[in-house]
Amino acid sequence: MDTKPKILPYTPEWYEARLGRFTSSEIWKLIGEARSKKDREAGLLSEQGETYAFEKAAEILTDAAGKEAFGEAIDWGHAHEEDAAQAFSEATGLRVEPGYLLENELYCGTPDRTGEAFILEIKCPFNTGNHLRYLGLNSPAGLLECKKEYYWQCVANMELAGASRAYFVSFDPRVAPEFRLKVLEIPRSEADAERLREAVMNAEMRKTQIIVSLYQRLESTEN
Repeated sequence: MDTKPKILPYTPEWYEARLGRFTSSEIWKLIGEARSKKDREAGLLSEQGETYAFEKAAEILTDAAGKEAFGEAIDWGHAHEEDAAQAFSEATGLRVEPGYLLENELYCGTPDRTGEAFILEIKCPFNTGNHLRYLGLNSPAGLLECKKEYYWQCVANMELAGASRAYFVSFDPRVAPEFRLKVLEIPRSEADAERLREAVMNAEMRKTQIIVSLYQRLESTEN
């Protein structure tokens, strides 16, 4: 039985635990392949993945996290997340609990809500047009094409939670009741899970390489 205290989101402990680690919300940056065939064959990261690895290395070396996103759209999402979770439970009959930090040896993440063998990823778009776009989604592949960062966030948090499925939820209280809630089920895919693990392992090695090379350069200049 796990007796470790649960780390809730946006607490000082939560920020500390995420420092220098790849996270589910940004893990999609590691999924893309390097542009050239030579780089792909060498197992190198994409340009976006390389940048992400450097950012996480910087957090370790400075003991400070990168800038957290904020603004009106973020505040809107936080303000309506609980309403979205309640709407989901009313529509599906499934009970949910607030999410907390989950982690393994490679990365960490915080599902918005958890349930019996499933997780919830809730989005409350500030732009209603985005919510309308999500209303038209009818498959996991559709979400991957429309918003790959949300798809891979679901995949990553499913793995951390040991869940068999995720529910992508979009909620907008400003539209007519029949259009306020979108629920899309995403079953766990072993192929996606393996692709995720390989991508994060490569990125973790690259992050370590960045840090080690910097210390080696420092030592060489001091000798």
